[in-house]
Amino acid sequence: MELNNKEQLENVRVEYTALRAEILQADNICLLMMGYLVAGFGLLYSVQLEWLVSLLAFISLCYFTEKRFSIRKIAFFVSNEVCKDNSGFRWEKYVQELRTQGKLRPFAVLRPYNAELIICCFIAISPIFNGILTELSLLNANAIFWFLFAFFTVVLSIVNATKYNQI
Repeated sequence: MELNNKEQLENVRVEYTALRAEILQADNICLLMMGYLVAGFGLLYSVQLEWLVSLLAFISLCYFTEKRFSIRKIAFFVSNEVCKDNSGFRWEKYVQELRTQGKLRPFAVLRPYNAELIICCFIAISPIFNGILTELSLLNANAIFWFLFAFFTVVLSIVNATKYNQI
């Protein structure tokens, strides 16, 4: 059965609404996770488990990366697939034109994902700033565990920031 133009437009609008809701939900989850990350960071310091903060930062970074890249993927799909033709989504077309002209962000803006990367890196290496390194310099299991996950967090942050900002 062939859909008429009005039915096709309605289907596109329903799909657009669902995709925008998914973007909003993923963004809200990232904000909620940032709160959990900060609370977990405080909890680990309060119970003197500083060596675990790098693991918490690494897990959080992986979660933020997955959510932010899925938001980018959905936004790309919306702009290139849902809003092509005469679908009536003027705002999406306007933003797409600004993006192609290089005028979407005329000045550097700290994107939410970049802020999340910075916070995760800071949390991962925070024992350095707290004077815990004197204990960690003994190269016991806690120190090695902390160092490995702090290193992975920083390296993964740099790699993902490069990929994310190229999109």
